[in-house]
Amino acid sequence: MKKLPKMSIIIPTKNSEKTLGLCLKSIKFQDYPQELVEIIVVDSYSDDKTLNIARKYNCKIVKTHAKPLGARYLGYLKSQGDILVFIDADHIMARCNVLSDIAYYITNRGYDVLHLEEESFKPRTLIQKLIAVDRYTNQQISKLMPLDYGTLYPRVYRREIIEKVFHGIPLNTMFRIHEHEDVIMHYETIKLTRKHTTLPKALFHIDEESLKKFLRKISRYGCMELQTKTILKKYANAIKLKKLFRLRELPYLLSKYPRHSLSMFLLLTLKLLAYEYGKIRCTKL
Repeated sequence: MKKLPKMSIIIPTKNSEKTLGLCLKSIKFQDYPQELVEIIVVDSYSDDKTLNIARKYNCKIVKTHAKPLGARYLGYLKSQGDILVFIDADHIMARCNVLSDIAYYITNRGYDVLHLEEESFKPRTLIQKLIAVDRYTNQQISKLMPLDYGTLYPRVYRREIIEKVFHGIPLNTMFRIHEHEDVIMHYETIKLTRKHTTLPKALFHIDEESLKKFLRKISRYGCMELQTKTILKKYANAIKLKKLFRLRELPYLLSKYPRHSLSMFLLLTLKLLAYEYGKIRCTKL
């Protein structure tokens, strides 16, 4: 039997007290040897109880003003793992053998990177139920498409791969962009390797409960993209492919998931309006 690899789990945070505890507890419940797991919380100067929660779970803490992509990079620099796992503070590991499966897929089956399939965590409100349907169909349809076109963005990397991924990203992109970090890392990854697969039922995602908060978040993304458009020139085509995915998925959606079509169209309309509003608001500032 091959020696079990050490894992580094990197979690960017910013005022994440509502979800971080569940996230870290799910890691501690893993059946993988805890002495082979390090958790690195890269915090953007939270002013709530985020850091207290991180200390309670003996996390390594890195403080930074970097945005999500830069935070992932700084977490990587502080890590010692053979395998790096990038999750968010609103993720929960969906079963106790996720890390064991990650080690098996990377070490025994020879994959370089893994996408972690997500499900919505206990959707209760209308917006949460719409997001849950969108998340499910999005991932299932992505599996039917070429790797370049879908949205199965990797969250798990062999160390030697992630080192090259970060080396390929310009520093001004690394530390200045606010979103599209998954697209950028995916773009750099598929230039290096196609040994990529999906680990099923790996994560739960805790979604926004209120429509207002959800629309505000999407609006911020629209504003952020406008502010960083010139920085993202290298990745303009990859970002375009991400947006075109919504058109490419329509035939699959209508043929395979017709009962979800109305819910999807409603959510996408809300997201588009909020995104464009964010861009307009940002233009006027």
